[in-house]
Amino acid sequence: MVDLSGISAPIVTPFEDDKIAHHFLSENLQFLKNFGLKGIVLLGSSGEGAALSDRERIELVESAVKYISEDALVILGAAFHSTQQTIEFLKFGKEAGAHAALVLPPFYYKSQMKDEVLKNFYLGVADRAELPVIVYHIPQVAGLTFSAELVIELARHPQIIGIKDSSANLIFQQTIIANKPDHFQVLTGSASTILASLNAEAVGGIVAFANIAPQLCIEIQNKVKEKDFWAAREMQLKIIRLNQLTTAVYGISGLKYAMSKVGLHPGEPRLPLQPLTDPAKKEIDAELKRLELI
Repeated sequence: MVDLSGISAPIVTPFEDDKIAHHFLSENLQFLKNFGLKGIVLLGSSGEGAALSDRERIELVESAVKYISEDALVILGAAFHSTQQTIEFLKFGKEAGAHAALVLPPFYYKSQMKDEVLKNFYLGVADRAELPVIVYHIPQVAGLTFSAELVIELARHPQIIGIKDSSANLIFQQTIIANKPDHFQVLTGSASTILASLNAEAVGGIVAFANIAPQLCIEIQNKVKEKDFWAAREMQLKIIRLNQLTTAVYGISGLKYAMSKVGLHPGEPRLPLQPLTDPAKKEIDAELKRLELI
């Protein structure tokens, strides 16, 4: 079984003149190698995977796997609207060197995406895909809120090895943890809930904040392992505001701006997403300074 425990980074896709800047991609991945992250997620929400063409997705994966640490998991983001598309892309991912796939539910026909349809989608993918599947629960993007009962049922499939839950709904996470089979692993998708999720026996997280300050995310988990809960709490509280600004408030634009301020090369967000305004930049600058990241 693929062990997902730890902190993984869903990397951004750097653009230059509206094309993928592969030289910046390699530099950003070299930076992340220094921190001992559990894995690297390609083509996730933070990676603007939905804004890439099929050809660009393939090029990005083939380029990125060359620069990811041999000790890190390669997790392939898959966001397609049919079972067959998803299976075919996961086959490519396996051949390219991925270890697991983070699979978003099909949401274009969201009014039809009842539990039974979603169950058939994930089981159909898991039955035929060559990569272990991580269910991706992100209602704010997909517009679909999973029931805990659906996830617990999916968790019984041996090829469905976990869930990334970005809902920040701790009751939802705890219900799954209390009723899941042993092989199924729960990951938080928000850096703001690392401590709370770990205390509920989640195994780690896939968090956008790890692009900016992976050391802080990893340190929270290390403090929990050491049972130094007071230190973990202090660190968790310190990062919440910057995490909010670079995810829920300003999204990809905020995340990329913060990365640029700590010396990385994320490029601009792809149109129609817009660069940050000056007042927004000042908000993020203030938090970066408070955390001594700049």
